[in-house]
Amino acid sequence: NQADLETYINNINNDLCSQFSFSLQNITGLVNSVHNINDIINMLQTNPSSATIALQQAAVQTQLASQNALSQLNMLMAQQNQKSLAEQKYEKQTTNDVYNGFKRAGL
Repeated sequence: NQADLETYINNINNDLCSQFSFSLQNITGLVNSVHNINDIINMLQTNPSSATIALQQAAVQTQLASQNALSQLNMLMAQQNQKSLAEQKYEKQTTNDVYNGFKRAGL
């Protein structure tokens, strides 16, 4: 029914806003990880052994941050597809309702 579809579309819009916000946070975390790696690389000259350990840890953190960002973006795209499908269904039902109204009116 139309009201349920409208509610569903609005809920997806809200979810898309949340997912977009989470995606930006994940991307920001990824950027911070890259900056951290750059700082560690600079530290290699002064303290190579601790820099090496820090670099390994930062590499793992960066990999996790990038995986999180990609997962979040995939979720965002899936929700956008759901929204598009719901909007198409809503438009089709609206068109059918108008057509049936014309038909009942004898037009």
